[in-house]
Amino acid sequence: MARDENTNERLKAERKEKILNGSLKLFATRGLAATKISDIADACEMSQGLVYHYYKNKEAIFNELIAHALNKMIEACLWLEAQELPVAQKIHMAVDGLLTLMQQKPENAYNYLLIAQASLSEAIPEEAQQLLQEKTPLPHEIMGRIFALGQEEGSIKPFPPQEQALLFWTTLKGLALQKAIHGATLQLPQTSLITGMFLKETYEPKPDSN
Repeated sequence: MARDENTNERLKAERKEKILNGSLKLFATRGLAATKISDIADACEMSQGLVYHYYKNKEAIFNELIAHALNKMIEACLWLEAQELPVAQKIHMAVDGLLTLMQQKPENAYNYLLIAQASLSEAIPEEAQQLLQEKTPLPHEIMGRIFALGQEEGSIKPFPPQEQALLFWTTLKGLALQKAIHGATLQLPQTSLITGMFLKETYEPKPDSN
């Protein structure tokens, strides 16, 4: 009996996700030129033919990884901006959430390594170049707006908001790169050490009432 359409779509999504997950570390550590479809197939425990069934070439996989990493970052920033919370709490949530993710799922740090490596390379597909050019500034702009609002609230130190956004992202991306390199051996700093660069007063989250 033939598989129904829903089963086929689920299988397709699962296999594409497996290909993306398997190729992320390869592209992040080796770069596009040094990564072969055979390497990706081995990492995914698939045949090369099956990889080609879902992606016409390695460049298509690379482009999708770049888009996924950038979109995920932008969506998280927009979600944070939309929360009806004091900015001090937003900054604490963002930093604490990213540090926790790095600690619990260090493989996610390869997204930052991939973006950094791709941003420094001229030998990447035009589609990836356009994605980086169009979307890389957006998380900085969103965080800049959040810092500006925090200054209006009186919780954020009086430095240019876009400079604070730059410091925010370079600090966290730098930690992510270190996590990708050193893995479980790297001890990440406490949340308050990072938020202290931005907040006038230390933010203490309220204990869970449940």
